[in-house]
Amino acid sequence: MIFDGDLLAERARLTPDKLALVAVETGERLTYAELNERAEWAAAAVVAAGVAPGDRYGILFHNSVDFLALFFAAAKCGAIVVPLSTRATVHELDQVVRDCSMSVLFAGSEFTELPSCPIARLPTRETDNRATGQPGNPMTRQPGNPEDPYCLLYTSGTTGKPKGVMIPKRQLWWNGYNTAVN
Repeated sequence: MIFDGDLLAERARLTPDKLALVAVETGERLTYAELNERAEWAAAAVVAAGVAPGDRYGILFHNSVDFLALFFAAAKCGAIVVPLSTRATVHELDQVVRDCSMSVLFAGSEFTELPSCPIARLPTRETDNRATGQPGNPMTRQPGNPEDPYCLLYTSGTTGKPKGVMIPKRQLWWNGYNTAVN
């Protein structure tokens, strides 16, 4: 098995013009190449926010293209993504932020009550003029180790206190493989 860790980039390489998703609310349609471009752009924003490889960054967005771009950005910049529940209270979010030593939280503009940590807003593509992460200029990254953590998911279990579960890159790869095969 060849393992790179950047599933989206590989899919964009294999089927760049195939439809990847349709955003129901906006009607936006993206091919795998276009979604990969958005993830490259989001990865550049994550790095610009001071996130280094191995650091954790949070994402607090409703289902959207921006959520997916920031989720797939982790493979491109080597950071660990921490998706947060949009239904969590500020107190619950604060617990997660402290527990995982989150570097920065990317949040949708509709979220106004946020935990105590550095907050970043994903810039609009029209106002972001950074060279890195732009189409044709992908981020430089090292091949991933399948056992490296990709994301940190929080679950409350039976105690009600959030507990982080590390999801390794290989688990995402196998989930994608099983989804494609089935």
